[in-house]
Amino acid sequence: MLQDRHRRLIQVTLEAAAPYGAALGGRNALAVHGLARQATKLIDVVTSRDTLPETATAVEQALHRAGCQADRVPQAPELENTWPGGRDTAAE
Repeated sequence: MLQDRHRRLIQVTLEAAAPYGAALGGRNALAVHGLARQATKLIDVVTSRDTLPETATAVEQALHRAGCQADRVPQAPELENTWPGGRDTAAE
């Protein structure tokens, strides 16, 4: 179950990221839909490589405006969930 503060952070994040086609991912996405009992403090956002810089900047700025400290996690190959041709075969 998500706490109110965490739900608000997710809302701010998604409002900033949605114009770039981003969506909530990870365990929080499952928790929001009642498919996981426990959420996580991390807020995973799924987006396209094409819009990643703009999405990250928009989210960071929105969280700062909401009075939060936002720290970017450096992009690391082990955090990328990609597959060959994924951009061409992803469902819309």
